Amino acid sequence: MDVTEFAEGKFVNIELVKNCKSPIAVIVSEAMGKDDKFGRLSCQVSIDKKIKTWTLTMAHVKSMKSAFGKDSSDWVEKKVLFSVQNNNGKDCLAVVPMDLRNEMDE
Repeated sequence: MDVTEFAEGKFVNIELVKNCKSPIAVIVSEAMGKDDKFGRLSCQVSIDKKIKTWTLTMAHVKSMKSAFGKDSSDWVEKKVLFSVQNNNGKDCLAVVPMDLRNEMDE
């Protein structure tokens, strides 16, 4: 049994994005509130044929709302492009919602 998927964890993270074959993910669940001290939202995405949990930052929420609307159930089956960007010497997870305009340009 290949244990690679178990070793990489349940969450979308910088290492997963750096090592995946395609950084494009499909949202497979609406966003749910998290019971952590930050009260962040999370949703399930399919990336590299694996289901992972994506924890959204405030910036991610704002860009998703702008691209796909305020109701996260409307985000299901939409695509996002993950990338790793360096911000003041620290790697950060960046996300760009993909709409039909972007997909036609590919």
